[in-house]
Amino acid sequence: MSFQASVFSASAEAPRNWRKSKTVIDDTQEYSFIMQHNWTHPNQEEITLLSRLYGDYLECRKLFMEGVSLSSPASLNALTENNSKFDKLWTEATAGKLSWGEFNRGRIDLGVVRQKLLTEITDRGITPGPASGPLY
Repeated sequence: MSFQASVFSASAEAPRNWRKSKTVIDDTQEYSFIMQHNWTHPNQEEITLLSRLYGDYLECRKLFMEGVSLSSPASLNALTENNSKFDKLWTEATAGKLSWGEFNRGRIDLGVVRQKLLTEITDRGITPGPASGPLY
């Protein structure tokens, strides 16, 4: 099984491969309903791939949080709390405790909260750092 078959890619191939996908990176309505209701649990190979993806996510988040700490130290606490919830979700997923649907719903819900936080930061006239978007 390829990485792309296990993890949804927002590429041009996505519409044709959505049935093979387990997790959603793109949270559009077209894909998310199906992926939020997948009650299967990841197998060992998929857990390995999820762990690798989580490692990449942490590297990106580290750069993002460094930017936030430089431009808006006051916003750091709100984002740190959201990050700890993401970490809990990813930890449970990489331990095989969550179904794909539970994992996807949790990521979408936490992504919405994160986006609201980023909007509040931006509305205050603060640029949140080099990567200003939902990282989930």
